[in-house]
Amino acid sequence: MKNILLIITLFISWNAFAVEKIWYCSPDAAAGLAYKNNKYEMQRFEVGRATIKQNGNMLTFPKGHPALPYPPAKCRNPSHKVIVCSSIGDFILNLESGHATSSQYIGRTIGDGEYKADMFVASWNCESF
Repeated sequence: MKNILLIITLFISWNAFAVEKIWYCSPDAAAGLAYKNNKYEMQRFEVGRATIKQNGNMLTFPKGHPALPYPPAKCRNPSHKVIVCSSIGDFILNLESGHATSSQYIGRTIGDGEYKADMFVASWNCESF
């Protein structure tokens, strides 16, 4: 009986340990709409690299990164190939290829007077070591 409990415990802890990953993501491109002079204009955005932590079906994003959802994001795994996280924006990661997209689309729904949030989409290449 002790051997069976030991095997079950090791199996459960191995599964819990195996799902923790660190993804290193570099942007390919980012473009969208920037609010300038009382109107939106098309623009390319400079987006920095990001380190994203995965624990099971949850992704944790660096705080304050302009191209990633504001924490906390709600994540789901609709297929075992993709994780989709949503908050004020989305992040979708293909777990097999490492390709990802992110978007910030809140735009004119926030902001007072002259300020309106930019809206954009970014393409990412992510690797996990």
